[in-house]
Amino acid sequence: MPTIPFLPYSILVGNLSILCLGLTVYWSQHWLGGFAWDGSRKMFNWHPVLMVTGMVILYGIAALVYRLPSSQMGSMLSRKVLHATLTLIAFISAILGLEAAFKFHNVRKIPSMYSLHSWLGLTAWLMGFASFLLPWMPIWFLVLYKPVHVFFGSVILGLSTASCISGINEKLFMRLFLIHVSPFQWFMGFASFLLPWMPIWFRALYKPVHVFFGSVILGLSIVSCISGINEKLFMRLTNSTTPYSKLPAEAWFANFLGMLILVFGVLVLLGLAIPGWKRSDVNSQGIR
Repeated sequence: MPTIPFLPYSILVGNLSILCLGLTVYWSQHWLGGFAWDGSRKMFNWHPVLMVTGMVILYGIAALVYRLPSSQMGSMLSRKVLHATLTLIAFISAILGLEAAFKFHNVRKIPSMYSLHSWLGLTAWLMGFASFLLPWMPIWFLVLYKPVHVFFGSVILGLSTASCISGINEKLFMRLFLIHVSPFQWFMGFASFLLPWMPIWFRALYKPVHVFFGSVILGLSIVSCISGINEKLFMRLTNSTTPYSKLPAEAWFANFLGMLILVFGVLVLLGLAIPGWKRSDVNSQGIR
């Protein structure tokens, strides 16, 4: 794999994350009518904003914390605290995003969980939730689960991105039901890598699972975003004057946003895959 300078990469990812969030807010404000928390259509507009913020941007950045050069980040403990904090905020953001969607549906008597977007999103969220709660499982199970945890991290990110893209369309279609890091993953990572009482042998066994699930969650999130964007677009652009097939301004904007979310997810996964950016296991066994 070719060597990529970390500084320009981090600047690109940072600017792209700001652009994705800014465009999501602009779309919700300009075309979808703004924001509220009263069960109206404006309340639903919080759904794509909160899900993109939590399940895609914050979750993706949290995954890259362990790729920061040692000279810029200090001790391993500081990385773990930052990673745990970002994923916790991402999870809270996702909870609020799901609440906005469910409350809107309940007030309007609209069925929930009927679309592929909602299935992808909920799958990603549940995977994250399960990952966070795993510390309550027996040690032998946690050891076996480590590679799965790592794998699902990537899957959840992918699903979150897909959910965002589909959610943008669903916002144009009706909803972005997806995920963002689950409590399972968060509590599991917290107990395994941040608390000093967890034995080093267990951390070593669990690390691959944690990493794997992180990528899976990100992947699921991206897929959910993409499917949600498409659903929203299909739902909104149905009249004869501005059909989705004619690609009106809103369709161009939402499709572009979906592409940016996808690019962001790909860049995060690329950063996780570059061998030279990985912290050595020798330096990461302890918490300091």
